[in-house]
Amino acid sequence: MYFCGSLDKNVLKFSNGTFLAVQGHPQLNISVIQTPVSASVPSGQRVNLQCSVYPENQSAELRVFWFRSAAGSSSPEIIHTHNFSRSSRQCVYNFSKIITDESDTGTFYCAVATCGRIIVGNGTPVNLKGPADPTVIILGAAVGVCVVVIIAQSIVFYKRRNSEQSSGEFLSLEQDGESAGVNYASVQFKDRKAKAGRVKREQSEDVVYSDVRRHAPANNRSHR
Repeated sequence: MYFCGSLDKNVLKFSNGTFLAVQGHPQLNISVIQTPVSASVPSGQRVNLQCSVYPENQSAELRVFWFRSAAGSSSPEIIHTHNFSRSSRQCVYNFSKIITDESDTGTFYCAVATCGRIIVGNGTPVNLKGPADPTVIILGAAVGVCVVVIIAQSIVFYKRRNSEQSSGEFLSLEQDGESAGVNYASVQFKDRKAKAGRVKREQSEDVVYSDVRRHAPANNRSHR
């Protein structure tokens, strides 16, 4: 409160006062994005988390914290702090931790403190990946064996069917050949010796035909 006063005959008189209040900092918009959304790692492996900060005011001073909220814990635990830094258009803060057992798991949060405010990220649940279930492994192996057996049976059936078809066609050709009649004729020429003193060609020859016929069944036609 500010007053204006005047002194008159050793009497100090004040006018109406003026109240002056200092406004707080203007609203600062900051976006905090955590990646990955969730993580599952085997025991003894390292999990890598990332916090991206997008401030609207590039001159603001930021301080970034990482804290973990675990099941059964009454309060979050601050596990890492980044020093004050002048923000740029985008700041990326990385955090990594080796997960040894269930006590290291939980939901990890990235928090940004600036201008008297704290902005907390979406959080990344980190779980411990256990060994593979033996039942799942056995079922997977059984399915694989079944697929191999089915493929092998299909190949054997396909080859057997082709072999039977080929044998059937060969037998059909043999039966057709046996059922058809066999007709053939042979021609024999009987030569005569020319008589002595004759230079004359023989005018005629004795021809003997022998005919062998094998009649086909009634349903087949004979061939000459």
